[in-house]
Amino acid sequence: MDKRKKVGIGLKWLVTISYIAIYSAFMEKEMSFLSLLCSIYIIFLGSFVYIKLPEKLYSLAFFSLNFYLGWTVLLVYSDIWVLKLVGLFLLCCHPLTLYLFLYSFIHI
Repeated sequence: MDKRKKVGIGLKWLVTISYIAIYSAFMEKEMSFLSLLCSIYIIFLGSFVYIKLPEKLYSLAFFSLNFYLGWTVLLVYSDIWVLKLVGLFLLCCHPLTLYLFLYSFIHI
């Protein structure tokens, strides 16, 4: 695994874990354990597949799609209405990202 993959995966995990820690500590709200577990699993699955696949456009697209979906789950189940609206907006944009992910297979 090259250095660029490690940095990309590490930064995305750092952002996700930082968000969870800040949300839990400073907002004084508890996250839904199920949404937290689902989003962590989705991002982990994307990271694992991205590490194992060869360096192709579709592996990066799959990792980005999973990261996007994991954050959508985190934000939709948030207790803060602004974050919930951002999550719903991302959910509305999800068909476009899914289309772009599937379109990346055409250019293999």
